[in-house]
Amino acid sequence: MNLNAYVNHQFTRGFLLKEEDLTKLLDFIKVRAREVDASENLRVKVYRLDSLVYEAPDLVALREEENAIRNRISRIQVVLNHESLKVDLDFDEEDNPSIKIESDDRDRAFLLYSELKEYLNTEVLVFRGAVKRSGRFLWMVLPMMTVFAVSFVILALLQSPEKISSVSMKELLAGDDLSAKLNYLISKESSKSGERSMILWLPVTMILAFLVEPCVRWTQNHWYPRNVFYFGKEKQRYEQLLARRSKWTWGVVVAFVVSVFASLAAWMLTKG
Repeated sequence: MNLNAYVNHQFTRGFLLKEEDLTKLLDFIKVRAREVDASENLRVKVYRLDSLVYEAPDLVALREEENAIRNRISRIQVVLNHESLKVDLDFDEEDNPSIKIESDDRDRAFLLYSELKEYLNTEVLVFRGAVKRSGRFLWMVLPMMTVFAVSFVILALLQSPEKISSVSMKELLAGDDLSAKLNYLISKESSKSGERSMILWLPVTMILAFLVEPCVRWTQNHWYPRNVFYFGKEKQRYEQLLARRSKWTWGVVVAFVVSVFASLAAWMLTKG
């Protein structure tokens, strides 16, 4: 019975995969593959959105990819299948990248894993990771909790009726001051109305949370993509995105500074 070493690791951050990065990763694998005469088994497998899939022994075909919106690259696998060494380096635009290595030599498996992991963490994995279901649930619950907290504070500080003692209540009921009795009843009714309005906010906030969370997630994915295959036309699209994002950021900063100075100038003029 042969006992092989096995490594399986999935990263948590997103990738910006360039040609030079993929070339370097292939070089790491080729060095270890030559030790077992498995270099010819190395393949690069490319998946596209137009349902086309192909394998190649090098990056020649990948360099010629148009990578436009209609035929954008959706997945790249680096696969080595040999009885002494198996490697599966997987980049998927909808998932976190992963490494699977199986070898009949423990040192070879962990050395290759260490080389690939170090390079990926320092050069390729530069984006945020995928939002987990728990994180998405938090973003839906947070607005509801905020609305309830604010409503509770408003009710407690502004709409709570003035509490009176039992003795004062008896005096109020026994007295002939009709206006005092009416004021007390109005304040009680106002408090109940506020409580009912807070209860009515529950379905409203739930609907808003379910509507806002996908919009926020779409905006985040659009302006801050999680995984990018930096080949073909995707290079230009990504660079244009960086330029637009920079313009919007500076626009917001400049608008904020101008508004602060305008408010300060208006305050000084009115004060004088």
